[in-house]
Amino acid sequence: MRNYEYFKINNETNIDYILATSSEDMYFLYDEIYDKLSKEKGSRFEIIMDLVIRNGFTFNRFILLEFNENKVKSSILNPREVPEDIKKKTKSYFQNNRYLVLESTLSKSIKDFILFS
Repeated sequence: MRNYEYFKINNETNIDYILATSSEDMYFLYDEIYDKLSKEKGSRFEIIMDLVIRNGFTFNRFILLEFNENKVKSSILNPREVPEDIKKKTKSYFQNNRYLVLESTLSKSIKDFILFS
């Protein structure tokens, strides 16, 4: 199973995003993410990461990764500052891949919200 999915988003921010699909610590995947995306984006780029499968709907659901060469800086994003199309894409992805949510460590109420709301 892959630990994340990469999505290109056509919105006003022009920042793509990565959706974590497991509860693995994404810190250990930064090099892999950089190697994959730097071929397309160059050595300096930003990307939003959605950690809902790991963190639920907490304040640290979204982080912004700023890559500069092989260095990465991460910061927490306020969910209100994240474009709605990213949240909709996440919801759609998990509704089409329900097993990821059902097998996650999220509480039943959060699983139900993701799958049935």
